[in-house]
Amino acid sequence: MNRRSPPGAGDAPGPSWVPSEPPPLPRRPTRHWGRRILALVVVLVIVGVVAGVALFVYANRRVTQQAVACSACTPAPAGASGTNLLVLASDTRVGLSPAEAQKLDPGNIDLNSGERADSIALVHLEPGTGKAVVISIPRDLRVPAAGGGYGKINGYFNNGPNPMVAEVTSLTGLPIQHFIEVNFTSFGEIDDALGGVDVYFNRPINDPNSGLDQPKGCDTLTGAQALAFVRDRDTDSDFGRIARQRLFVTLMMDKVLTPGTLLNPVKVVDLIKLGLGSLTHDSGLGLTTMLDLALHYHSFNSSDIDFRVLPVQSTGQVIGGVDYVIENTQQATALLSALQDGSPLPPYGIQSVNAAPTPSTGSAGAPPASRAPASASPAAPASPAGNIAGASFGAPCS
Repeated sequence: MNRRSPPGAGDAPGPSWVPSEPPPLPRRPTRHWGRRILALVVVLVIVGVVAGVALFVYANRRVTQQAVACSACTPAPAGASGTNLLVLASDTRVGLSPAEAQKLDPGNIDLNSGERADSIALVHLEPGTGKAVVISIPRDLRVPAAGGGYGKINGYFNNGPNPMVAEVTSLTGLPIQHFIEVNFTSFGEIDDALGGVDVYFNRPINDPNSGLDQPKGCDTLTGAQALAFVRDRDTDSDFGRIARQRLFVTLMMDKVLTPGTLLNPVKVVDLIKLGLGSLTHDSGLGLTTMLDLALHYHSFNSSDIDFRVLPVQSTGQVIGGVDYVIENTQQATALLSALQDGSPLPPYGIQSVNAAPTPSTGSAGAPPASRAPASASPAAPASPAGNIAGASFGAPCS
């Protein structure tokens, strides 16, 4: 087959043929986005580390500032799996301005009371299971007094946390490793940082001593009204107040653990500042111990708490002109022994709980405009699930 040669092929000495080159392709711009993203990630990591270190340093400083010595606190016995904490809420007015005192205690019920324990709770933590048991101790419980005779257990707090820790240890037979004291205003401040908690009222409530003033219906409690809700004991009883405190703590926990709180860094930092600034605790409860407990309870929620009340045989008995609460020694011993042994708890000290409203009991929508004072306080209804009366008002909104 004859193949045509390119022009000039084999012709000498003519110029050699050079094939033409295709035009160069346009150069693609160099892409730096990968390196830019990597640099951004590095910057974010550095910022996160710096912020974390700064927050740790800040938190450690606040924890150290709020720590006090506790000679009555004792280490856990060898082989013990749980940790016992005594949580105290004080009714002292120390540090409050006259305006704050009037706002938070309009009835002046704590004007000259010194420093007594407004709420007393023994918290037993089981890090291995991520569960907790909270036993509320009525503040009017009759116990041997330090100077002889008998008195109310909350009076021990007049001389500071050590006598209270020692008395609760003696009462329960459980060694207490740590104590935590919540001050008068912090409860409302933390609630405000959360944006309030929704509570349903089955009837209008107007208590001049605590300042609680609520119509029937569902309302978001913040600030002074939140504190009044957990302090009101005149509308029904101290046991009603214990039940409302349990409800409020449960609702606060549920709100803290929502994505709207946990994914909001500003709100989280505010809560850390308020929490660390409002708690006084023993010097053995350092930041590392707190973080260790937090790691064990990373998936903790309110359903992991078994709330109990120290079993009593009388919710109100006048002795020598003083109104006392009398312990049911047999039931209390059985409950506390099971807690110490790690065995299943007997059905003692279970308090009735108010259910959320239903269409048949009333809407949880906007409350009516009237704020008529409550009539005579009805007794808290008995509950098949509880053997201690609960609150005559206060329930989840849904």
